[in-house]
Amino acid sequence: MTQANSNIEAANSQNDVDQAKTTGEASIDQVTPTVNKKATARNEITTILNNKLQAIQATPDATTEEKQAADAEANTENGKAIQAIAAATTNADVDEAKANAEAAINAVTPKVVKKQAAKDEIDQLQVAQTSVINNDQNATNEEKEAAIQQLATAVTDAKNNITAATDDNGVDTAKDAGKNSIQSTQPATAVKSNAKNEVDQAVTTQNQAIDNTTGATTEEKNATKDLVLKAKEKHIKIS
Repeated sequence: MTQANSNIEAANSQNDVDQAKTTGEASIDQVTPTVNKKATARNEITTILNNKLQAIQATPDATTEEKQAADAEANTENGKAIQAIAAATTNADVDEAKANAEAAINAVTPKVVKKQAAKDEIDQLQVAQTSVINNDQNATNEEKEAAIQQLATAVTDAKNNITAATDDNGVDTAKDAGKNSIQSTQPATAVKSNAKNEVDQAVTTQNQAIDNTTGATTEEKNATKDLVLKAKEKHIKIS
């Protein structure tokens, strides 16, 4: 503007004035604002968003659905940032909008609850099934210990499968399979059962021998059988 005025003042003829004016107008028309503040801010926010989306995908133990929810939240904050930057009228407004967006996007994290909740249920099932095993009156201590070890393996397998699951449905499937495996874990109860069967067989064999005793009356045989039964009840206590 100053240069144009100076050229006009220095003109000596009408033609010089017109020429100076035309040159000045052309020079003025070429002057436009340097528009990069908002674009730079948007680019920086885009970089922050992309970094956050990558971090979300790398979140340990987050299911696909939990990651998707966090992605949506981050993208929502990005949308708000774009609107705020577009509405800004000063550099300070742009900086403030960018800073707010950066803080909001960086604050987004997946709500990782699905897998831990499933593992907590598995822990509760283990406690309950351990009680069932220990209260089994037909199992020996050794059989109970073996069952508890088997139970621990089932629990470990269930938790590993839950960890390996990628989505909510996979977690539910692993949890349900673990539940079935845990609740089906029972002591073998073979030792006492076999012992009882052997005692019963011994009683049967002895009663047959009593019945075959030559010269014994029915009353004598019955009295002897009572003694066999009492011996079983008194000396063979398997519970």
